[in-house]
Amino acid sequence: MRAARAGRWTYPLGGTFLEVEEGRRLVLSMAVPGAPDEVMGVTFEESGGGVEVAIDQTNATAGECARAREGSTMILANLAAHVEG
Repeated sequence: MRAARAGRWTYPLGGTFLEVEEGRRLVLSMAVPGAPDEVMGVTFEESGGGVEVAIDQTNATAGECARAREGSTMILANLAAHVEG
């Protein structure tokens, strides 16, 4: 997947990139089936010879928060596996 300023993305959910600070931060909407769109921010910070990734997202309910945490953990694990190759 490639991020494009104000572009759309579709894997595995759909959404729109709302903000792109190259090498620093992404803010994107996520089209969640059967629910209102959610907004997620992802920040990248150099730390100890690596990169720390922080995700912020607002959820309406505790259940949505748990689902978002599970999905974000899966996405970050796949990213780590890809980077560590």
